[in-house]
Amino acid sequence: MFGKLTTAWNERQKTRSEKKQAILATAHTAAVAQARQQVLNEWTSERDQAQSLVAFAESVGSGPTSSGFIAHAGEALVGAINNCSLVELRNVGGHYTGTSQGISIPIGSLSGRSVRYRVGAQKGHFVAGTPTPTAIDQGTFFISDQRLVFTGATMSKECRFDKLLSLNHSADGTLTIAVSNRQKNTVIHYGPAIISVVDFYLDLALARFHGRNDEFVANLRSAVSEIEARRPA
Repeated sequence: MFGKLTTAWNERQKTRSEKKQAILATAHTAAVAQARQQVLNEWTSERDQAQSLVAFAESVGSGPTSSGFIAHAGEALVGAINNCSLVELRNVGGHYTGTSQGISIPIGSLSGRSVRYRVGAQKGHFVAGTPTPTAIDQGTFFISDQRLVFTGATMSKECRFDKLLSLNHSADGTLTIAVSNRQKNTVIHYGPAIISVVDFYLDLALARFHGRNDEFVANLRSAVSEIEARRPA
């Protein structure tokens, strides 16, 4: 009797162990499948983005011009960035410092009170504040294959590529443009969220300006091919 109970207990334990192993195997299979799907989704997103860049680069110049931008002859608009700021250095926190002095001269009396006339002078000077980047206008930043244009509510700026000296990007999404026909740099702030978009527009615009558009598109296509080659199993 005892032997039968032992055998039955062992069988139940074996069944429980097999069920537990089956559950663990199923969970492991599901986790592996989920991880593989995640890798595939990330790869698909990367490939789709690369293909969209190719399609965009090939479409420049074939579509309608954005409102607010008047293109020159043979000019193609690459991109338009809304809600940008035109930035200039402005002195903030200036103040006047100095002293005053003078003399008081009695000139008579009125209703029993002495009336005096004060002659004084002030000496001092204005102390300028700290130069601080300040947004002076809001508007749209246009990037074409011939120039960069900012159009705001009160001001407009144009920077032609044939006068371009340098383009400096900062991590906070600010572009500083130096051109030979303007003493002060033009500074445009668009924010860090779209840095990669603006960089792509600028690279494409300059490639078209220098006659290397076909090479630029070919490089984009090559990047797509590289991504296709490492498609996850």
